[in-house]
Amino acid sequence: MSGGSTPRFPRPIVTTGVRRRYTEFSALHRALSSVYVGPWCDMLVVPPLPPKRRLGRFDDAFVEERRRELEAWVNRVAADASVRQTREFRAFVGWRDGEGGLE
Repeated sequence: MSGGSTPRFPRPIVTTGVRRRYTEFSALHRALSSVYVGPWCDMLVVPPLPPKRRLGRFDDAFVEERRRELEAWVNRVAADASVRQTREFRAFVGWRDGEGGLE
């Protein structure tokens, strides 16, 4: 390294594991949608949740597919730094102050 510069490394990926019901995802979706709505808001368009299903919802294959879809939804929402800092999102993923890659 020349000029005494410090090497820059990518930020570590933050992972967390929590158990949530579909209704909790739905509540988070509603909370974020109430903040990030309207043509004046260019920050984030909250993506739709995967559709709810009544029949076969306890089938192992369906449960795994739903888990992957909801995980992808959370990751997509979490890609927005302003969302990661909201009280609602931080409570949903179980982060305390100083956790979760606050900018």
